[in-house]
Amino acid sequence: MVVGEGGREHALAKALAASNEVSSVLVAPGNGGTIGGKLRRVGCDLSPEGILRLAQTEGVDLTVIGPEGPLVAGVVDRFEAAGLACFGPTAAAARLESSKAWAKRFMQRTSIPTAPFEVFNSRGVALQFVQDVSRPIVIKVSGLAGGKGVTLPKDTDEGLQTLRTIFEGAFGEAGEEVVVEQRLEGHEASLMVLCDTKTALPLLPVRDYKRLLDGDRGPNTGGMGSAAPDPMFTPALRDKAMAEIVEPTLRAMREQEKTPFRGLLYVGLMVLGDDLRVLEYNVRFGDPETQALLPLLETDLFALLWAATEGRLAEQKLSWKKGASVTVVAASGGYPFDVQGGKPITGIEDALTLPGLTHMGASVDINHAGTKMGTAGQFVTAGGRVLSVNAQAKDLARARTVAYLALDQVRFQGLYARRDIAQTLPNDPVWEAVEAIPYVAPPPEKPRYATAGVDIKVAAKVVDHIRAEVESTHGPEVLGHYGGFGGIYDVTALKGLDRPVLVTSTDGVGTKVLVARTLGKFEGLGRDLVNHCINDILAQGALPIFFTDYIGMARLDSREITAIVKGCAAACRDAHCALIGGEMAEMPGVYSERGLDVVGSIVGVTDLAGLIDGSRVAPGDGIVALPSSGLHTNGFTLARSALAALPWDAPCDELDGAVLGDVLLAVHRSYLNDLQTLREAGVDIVGLVHVTGGGLVHNLPRILAPTLTARIELASWSVPPIFQLIQELGDVGRLEMFEVFNMGAGMLVITRMDAVDTCLAAVPGAWRIGEVVKRTDNPVVFT
Repeated sequence: MVVGEGGREHALAKALAASNEVSSVLVAPGNGGTIGGKLRRVGCDLSPEGILRLAQTEGVDLTVIGPEGPLVAGVVDRFEAAGLACFGPTAAAARLESSKAWAKRFMQRTSIPTAPFEVFNSRGVALQFVQDVSRPIVIKVSGLAGGKGVTLPKDTDEGLQTLRTIFEGAFGEAGEEVVVEQRLEGHEASLMVLCDTKTALPLLPVRDYKRLLDGDRGPNTGGMGSAAPDPMFTPALRDKAMAEIVEPTLRAMREQEKTPFRGLLYVGLMVLGDDLRVLEYNVRFGDPETQALLPLLETDLFALLWAATEGRLAEQKLSWKKGASVTVVAASGGYPFDVQGGKPITGIEDALTLPGLTHMGASVDINHAGTKMGTAGQFVTAGGRVLSVNAQAKDLARARTVAYLALDQVRFQGLYARRDIAQTLPNDPVWEAVEAIPYVAPPPEKPRYATAGVDIKVAAKVVDHIRAEVESTHGPEVLGHYGGFGGIYDVTALKGLDRPVLVTSTDGVGTKVLVARTLGKFEGLGRDLVNHCINDILAQGALPIFFTDYIGMARLDSREITAIVKGCAAACRDAHCALIGGEMAEMPGVYSERGLDVVGSIVGVTDLAGLIDGSRVAPGDGIVALPSSGLHTNGFTLARSALAALPWDAPCDELDGAVLGDVLLAVHRSYLNDLQTLREAGVDIVGLVHVTGGGLVHNLPRILAPTLTARIELASWSVPPIFQLIQELGDVGRLEMFEVFNMGAGMLVITRMDAVDTCLAAVPGAWRIGEVVKRTDNPVVFT
């Protein structure tokens, strides 16, 4: 039994009926064309219980689910519980399609290459993100939307309007969560793979055409055409996709998610030269990809699907007919929006019996979708995509020509079809001699270097995973390509400065890495690193232009490194700073098994006249404190010791119910925007102090002349609870606390006393913490 009512289900039913092992095929609920021969159309309640009940009543041996809806609703779970065979994944495994947000997070935590993304369930936060983002994006509703929930906005205004439409309920529950991801520039490809939880059997690659209008313009649809095999998705790319995407996906679903995947895994890919990125997963046969693919299949489809349900795909071997196949969809006028049904359809028989087919070595097939039998015994339209015309021939060019000749025989009021399906594909038979066999990932050969403790292949794989994140920070000033021997930056823009001065700083995040590793949260470390370095050069008046990172460990962990670099990239994007390069070091024997080192270097620029070196600080100047977000990146060795007896993953009463680990990992605040705000407010900044290791006691003197003292007023602020907790549980003296931690004051601004009020009004949470006086006994005194 085939469940569904579209062209895909018609094609599946005919392919299954061609098997000598099949006596009849029920199609539920089917369409106007799913009758005759072995096909029998039956009405059906499409709930999981209704489908199961029909299969039991009719004595069905194998049920094949066409659309995603019943799979997501748990129809396979119901069949398994009843002991009946059903081809498709369980509801838990179907989350790969039912929730784009879940799927993107799955790819992130399993290091499967995909575009950088953010997930939103708040309209306001999403709108602000799209308003601020500077690169082309894609907006996707997370839930099921019939292929119509993806928008590629041409500009910020269209992106904002798209989000408003989604959050106003245009997609119902499907739009309650939204994915915004970086738009990738390449060409798309579709790979469908039969899976039995352990073995994957790839089908021929298919090119599909989702946009409504020629030239890939207009809104997304369920699909307007397809062509197989896709000559631009080469056998080498297929093998790369299987090794780096499909096999890791199946392994992670089986071993990490504990939801083994059985059924048809459809991977939508973006091809970027020799690299691949996952655009989306589907968990069922594609429509209209299936209509182009199945006419080329020589192997018994029933035998394949039956073997998949029994876990025997490793025994199967695929055979394909030589040639190519092109499918063109005929849609109703108004699709994919409002359409009117009931329009008589003519010319189907003329299309099927097109003169000269034998001479051309071609054949034509038509799969019904939105059709039904009218009262006059004639097919009439009953949906958006009405039918699909498929042609098979010696090559793509001939198949395309025949498909359009056949399509031109079909008539109904308002018929619309794209006229450019397969038009730009090369007429290259790259798949003609390629054998398709089950893919079971072989155990990798262990090189001698890897046996000694360093695995070069892991590093190369990580580079591929982080490439998109790194490149998302690049503007036209970054030259060369990612992965070169050095980063190249065009400094032409610096000609606008009278005397440009470069300022550089190198720093790390210290033993905060151990807290991150204990809690399994690493992305914040990347933001910590970049923001720390930005603040260091801000303290000398410079703005960041580019950044490099270093990550060292005993054994490279792709998940940890990817998360850290993603955090670096996000912070660099926020600061309009290029992440221009980096280093991953795998050094067993230097680092302990749990050792991790995260270091970064930054280069910024300022005009010589804007350099801040403390030379203008004078007695009577005010000192304004800008609040920190917590410990930032210093003092964690003492903090870990003091707090060792507390659970880090539980709420803490002393922290007003906040989770201790979250407080410890709070991202190091960047003061870039705050300081720009102060400059825009006209504040003359004569000194800046980034309060890092050494606290107030040892950082303030770095900006003061030997003749000056900073007098700090302890009563001017309340020390945040995390520092009080460390002091109490660690039995730490008050002076030592001020020598180690920032105590809530992350950046100090020194300005003329008459500008202090302007500072306090410009930066929320800022306060006057003290003043500069003539030197007393110590460079810093507390009163």
